[in-house]
Amino acid sequence: MRLWELDVTNHTSCANIGCLEGHQGTVWSLAVDSVKIVSGAADNHIKIWDPIEFTCLKTIRGHSKAIRCLAT
Repeated sequence: MRLWELDVTNHTSCANIGCLEGHQGTVWSLAVDSVKIVSGAADNHIKIWDPIEFTCLKTIRGHSKAIRCLAT
């Protein structure tokens, strides 16, 4: 999953600032706050990411179906 930063002054350009790698299926849901990024995917896993280092902090397993909705 690629992360992009939008130029807020003119909204015409953006830059790729990182990549979150680890899901084995399509990412269906995303929740972001100032402390973490949380993603849910078709691989039935939820991943919690560090928003500065773009590293996976934890993988939550055990769901029987794709994760289609998240909230922080």
